[in-house]
Amino acid sequence: MERTSDSYQFTVCMKDGAPTGACATRLQNLRRVISKSNSVSANKLYVKLQGRGHRQGKRAYWQSLPLRYAESADVYVYERR
Repeated sequence: MERTSDSYQFTVCMKDGAPTGACATRLQNLRRVISKSNSVSANKLYVKLQGRGHRQGKRAYWQSLPLRYAESADVYVYERR
């Protein structure tokens, strides 16, 4: 599947609303790099996790799945406006 967003970085496995395993380490490293970049750059960036997984039949979650219910999450880096 081809990604259409330039902001997409990678996908992490989730358990109880938090990234797990090697994915968690990769996410921590990305956040550390973004934080250091923000301290020296005028362009401020931020990391966003977008929950993915079964919607559990709840209509309220058709737009966005809360991380506590997510089986995985896509990691995006956006520029703050």
